[in-house]
Amino acid sequence: MNNKAIRYGVFAGMLTVLYFELFFFYDKRVMLSPGVQWGSFVIFLVFMYKAGRDLVIATPGELRTKDVLKPIFTVFVIANTIYYVYYYLLMNYFSPDLVAIQEEVIKSYGGDLSTAKPDISMKSMLIGYSSGTIGGFIISLIMSIIAKK
Repeated sequence: MNNKAIRYGVFAGMLTVLYFELFFFYDKRVMLSPGVQWGSFVIFLVFMYKAGRDLVIATPGELRTKDVLKPIFTVFVIANTIYYVYYYLLMNYFSPDLVAIQEEVIKSYGGDLSTAKPDISMKSMLIGYSSGTIGGFIISLIMSIIAKK
């Protein structure tokens, strides 16, 4: 396994945690807003791209897309794992009051709690992590095509 990809994955995960912690201490409602939630993905994308480009630059000759995909997806999986562990611990142990705040945020954005009620159980987190990993693979594949150019 590529040590740079592992290192970039840890950096991306830790920076994502730091990003959320800054918003957590600023305003918990803002932290839980869709813009901040989706904005954190930029951190993942930067490190995923960097891992792919570093491989392309360091490797003479033509690389196959699957060769570039490996470090990019590795970054995603590591960063996403760190994020999900952080989020689970935060919501269940360190700040369980966030669940009620998250319900308020969902309502304020026009969400229906009968279909969008926050579920922070281990089962729910694992399902979210699994489905996110599938989406992350697709994004990693696209990123590997971009990084090759």
